[in-house]
Amino acid sequence: MKKLTLLIWFLGLSITWAQTVKIAGKVTGQNQKALSGAKVELEELSLIQRTNEQGQFAFFVAPGKYTLKVSHKAYQTQEIQVKADKDIFLNIQLQPASEQLEEVIINAVKATPDMPVAQTNVKKEEIEAQNLGQDIPFLLETLPGVVVTSDAGAGIGYTGIRIRGISAQQINVTLNGIPFNDPESQSVYWVDVPDIAAATQNIQIQRGVGTSTFGTGAFGASLNLETNLSHQQAFAAIQTAAGSFNTFKYGIQGSTGLLDNHFSFNGHFSKTTSDGYIDRASANLKSYYVSGLYQDKHNTLKAIAFGGHEITYQAWYGVDKNTFDTNPTFNYAGAIYDQNWQVTGFYDNQVDNYQQDHYQLHYSHKFNHRFNLNLATHYTYGRGYYEQYKQDEDFSDYGLSPISINGQTIDKTDLVRRKWLDNDFYGAIASVDYRSSVGHYILGLSANEYDGRHFGRIIWAQYASDSKIKHEYYRNTGIKKSINGFAKSVYKITPQLKLFTDIQFRRIDYNVDGTVAWQTPWQLEDHLFFMNPKIGLYYSINNLHQVYLSAAQTHREPNRDDYQNATNGKPKPETLNDIEAGWKYQNTKLKVEANIYGMFYKDQLVLTGQITNVGDPIRENVGESHRIGLELQAGYRLNKKFSFEGNLSLSDNRNKEYIANENGQLVTYNNTKIAYSPSTVGAAILTFKPLENVKIQAISKYVGEQYMDNRNIAASKLPAYWVENLLINYRVTSSYFKDASLSLKLNNIFNKKYASNGYMWGDTPYYFPQAGFNFLAGLKVKF
Repeated sequence: MKKLTLLIWFLGLSITWAQTVKIAGKVTGQNQKALSGAKVELEELSLIQRTNEQGQFAFFVAPGKYTLKVSHKAYQTQEIQVKADKDIFLNIQLQPASEQLEEVIINAVKATPDMPVAQTNVKKEEIEAQNLGQDIPFLLETLPGVVVTSDAGAGIGYTGIRIRGISAQQINVTLNGIPFNDPESQSVYWVDVPDIAAATQNIQIQRGVGTSTFGTGAFGASLNLETNLSHQQAFAAIQTAAGSFNTFKYGIQGSTGLLDNHFSFNGHFSKTTSDGYIDRASANLKSYYVSGLYQDKHNTLKAIAFGGHEITYQAWYGVDKNTFDTNPTFNYAGAIYDQNWQVTGFYDNQVDNYQQDHYQLHYSHKFNHRFNLNLATHYTYGRGYYEQYKQDEDFSDYGLSPISINGQTIDKTDLVRRKWLDNDFYGAIASVDYRSSVGHYILGLSANEYDGRHFGRIIWAQYASDSKIKHEYYRNTGIKKSINGFAKSVYKITPQLKLFTDIQFRRIDYNVDGTVAWQTPWQLEDHLFFMNPKIGLYYSINNLHQVYLSAAQTHREPNRDDYQNATNGKPKPETLNDIEAGWKYQNTKLKVEANIYGMFYKDQLVLTGQITNVGDPIRENVGESHRIGLELQAGYRLNKKFSFEGNLSLSDNRNKEYIANENGQLVTYNNTKIAYSPSTVGAAILTFKPLENVKIQAISKYVGEQYMDNRNIAASKLPAYWVENLLINYRVTSSYFKDASLSLKLNNIFNKKYASNGYMWGDTPYYFPQAGFNFLAGLKVKF
């Protein structure tokens, strides 16, 4: 019934009615040459088109007054007031821009609208509207195929995101084109860069293999963040927010504007604290972002520094089914047990304490309006630990000797340990971007190195044995070097038909040497080389309809945990063959997109549902598997006050054959569903604007049932859930300030009890409960 309801949403959107007039025109640039790809926006209706090869566009709208905004990255933006009481045609000539170089810095990794890629772009205004302290995944949860989760239950602290059922380790993330995934774990820990959303200009998600980027391969999606562009005018802003679970956020932001027509400096600082929905799942997050820019007619030099310091109480244990039903906020982390293993208290510093600082230097040179060169260097320094109280630990696991007290041999102790990570990640990237009358060509090359030092220390023990101060019980170093290059192009075969080609190579050298927990030596050496080809066609039937088709192959290396947890030699690299086909339609009231995909894997590293003793998810190769799906997106604007948008993802995600080790016996399961891959994911947003400066959005999110185990045993089923939120934004101007906005976000307004994630401990399921009804309210004032 729920699937049927979701489908009816999209069928209902196909009905449109209204008296319309035509606003059409032609956009030209220098020498009155037609500009293709210029962005034409009707601001009142939030309708956007790109001009065709002849520079033409056309909107069909209800009679009225409109603001037409025309922009192109090589030209100055122009706004035109239009009174449309009958069909009109406009000739619009844009003037060359002298201050637009900054935007070309990350073009090498982003998909353009004429690439055959399933993509979604999130603008700064959409990010700001709901940025009240929650991490990036929760700001993206209504996008197609997205499932998010929070260890603390409310979106602050450790959060996760999956797209098309793909785990975070297989999603390629870049920030300003710089690789952002941790090279060893391949995950992105958003908690390490808290409130990065406040410094984000836009976010692009490409589903499927997508276009080539720098860093690890995309195995289901890639996500690129672009930080704030320089501001033409000086400003200062303050932001504060508060909400449930003693959540508070404070931030300041400012810019010098453009100084002497060449220089600009921007900064942002914030602090967010929260107790979390789960017991003791507190978060104390500090963040910063500063940038400096120099630009002239042909050059842009931009330096960026950002990062954060997080202290979060651990909440990665979840709860069993009985506790979920009776006491869902219970947290096992830090529990102190008596001799009968009954909880008598909790250790007060069972925390994750980590700081990460990022430094980027970008340079762009514009030789002419066709040819750009982009160079960048980067360095990331991360250091910190997580601290744990442990009971009845064996001396031998920590390199300690048994002791004798009053004739009794003691070989166990209670202790507090810290597991440290101290790492450096650095490298350089380069790209060239050339546009001709028939094509767009990009070459990219990067080289990166990661040095990760892992070590453990005992900081307290009931029985210290022969330990020393800060006794170190393991240490190993992981060094990962990578070289990555690609060449991609969009070639115009005819004015309507474009050919997309993309070839990427990746070379990875990974070495680990030292000891790991339990005094176990570990030496690893692996060298991998991948070639990843892509090809596609993009066809513009007319200004309303576009279709595309693409095929791609990509490979991805195992991560550190895959190597460490492997029980039968080295894990194998993954291989993916991805086929995508899509259709886009847009008129003045209705926008529809449909994408069909088939992702066929060999040796996919899938989540098993099991975790290590420190909460890390375990993955393993599963031979042949597939993800086949349909993604629908639609938006309908009834009038200036009411609009609707939504998406629906239907998929079949299967292991052809899954072999499980059950009590030492290998058992084969055929045609099972891939763990953590719901077959139905949907979202809907109903927007009401009673006044020009007031916007109310009713937001629904549905995630179908999923298994936490590839055997699909009944106990591993994670039930479906449907959650409704409400977002209210109010903007006001005054003679005392430039702009002010009030935001109120009501989450889970019907107090749904649900878990968005979990794991299996043997055959016993554990769940991560998410918060019931809660709220966040914020105020931002710009001077």
